[in-house]
Amino acid sequence: MEQGTKIVFFIRANNDVDHFTPVMWELSSRPIVQSVTIINWNPLVSFKQDYRITPLLAKSNVKYVNLWEVSNDPFQKKLFTRIKWSDRIYKIPILGTKFYGHLVNLENSITYSETNWDQLIPPGCVVMMDHSTSIFTKSLLKVLNNKNIPVGMLMHGLDPTSNLLHDENSVELPGIGAFSYLSENSSLFVVNNSVYAEKCLRFGVAPDKMRILGSPRFSKKWSMTLSNLLPNSDIKKYGNGQFKVCIMLSKWMYNNWEEETHRVIRTLLRIDGVFLFIKPHTRGMKFENKSSENCFVDNENTYNSRSIIEWSNLVLFSISSIFLDALLLDKPVLHLKLTTSNKMACQHIMKSWNVDCRDDLIHWVEKLKKDEFCRTYTKKEAEDCLDYYVKDRDGKMLERYCSEILEIGKNGK
Repeated sequence: MEQGTKIVFFIRANNDVDHFTPVMWELSSRPIVQSVTIINWNPLVSFKQDYRITPLLAKSNVKYVNLWEVSNDPFQKKLFTRIKWSDRIYKIPILGTKFYGHLVNLENSITYSETNWDQLIPPGCVVMMDHSTSIFTKSLLKVLNNKNIPVGMLMHGLDPTSNLLHDENSVELPGIGAFSYLSENSSLFVVNNSVYAEKCLRFGVAPDKMRILGSPRFSKKWSMTLSNLLPNSDIKKYGNGQFKVCIMLSKWMYNNWEEETHRVIRTLLRIDGVFLFIKPHTRGMKFENKSSENCFVDNENTYNSRSIIEWSNLVLFSISSIFLDALLLDKPVLHLKLTTSNKMACQHIMKSWNVDCRDDLIHWVEKLKKDEFCRTYTKKEAEDCLDYYVKDRDGKMLERYCSEILEIGKNGK
């Protein structure tokens, strides 16, 4: 590998920032990497002031670009205006989640077809992006292939389930080959564990391009770094002297049951001494309940998930991978099995954390209130679960990511 590798990351959502930043951070620290460029193609938001991105930009070899600020496509500008108008509706809780699908369709219609890519993507660089099947991703892959630029595909999340039917409208197994185009037009297709690897093989990813490298977001090294990057927060003003519970919501459309979730919340709020923090999914979800004396609903994404988990005495979830952060921080975790028809891939590991009925929930809350050292899992279960999903038992995951990314730069397209 020649001195001075240039690497370009395309991002579009908080998920990407969450899962790509650990890799960008590690690469930018390598003397062999000349530059890391972060290009955001989501016209609704800028991540330049994000608490995970800002420290990166303090490095001389890292820069950030909002693609919509440098695009000269007149049609795109009209589309951006529509999207920004639509976002006002999205911010209304009662309409927000349902309207989000329409907003995504508008976002996915963007191609930035008249962008001057020569200014943004230098010859000889490596480009990394997420497993998106959007119109923009396909359009960009054509550009990169014409330039003979090596491309790596990364996961912008972690799917902890084993089932394939996730969508509320899915009634038959998804067609084979959904990721074929991405696989055919990239040099590297990264997945975080064998569970998702099996799904991707079905979706058409070539085995010789796939690498199981683990989940950077939940790596040991990044977990320690993240704790030092957290912005100052006033979250401690909530729940003083009470048993603090946070519930990490996932979108209803992914086999999560809204009615039962509301019953769970009402049950929690009737338990004496409980303060409940409700965290809707950060990408497009609004929760209709209002905050109250013993409950806060973070519809505006005021507090980051790590700070909420550190604040809490108990973490509840249905299918969000954020439970892995709770395991890293040694926090009690309960899986709200009664609120979802998805199947956790780790069910053979985590033996006693399921909430099958609201009676179970009351039992666990009362037990944890009496004993702060009680856990809903054993130490071995936590270690095995993290290894199963995250693949960082030796603490060297990020090094493996860097090696694979630099290798495709060395070998070229």
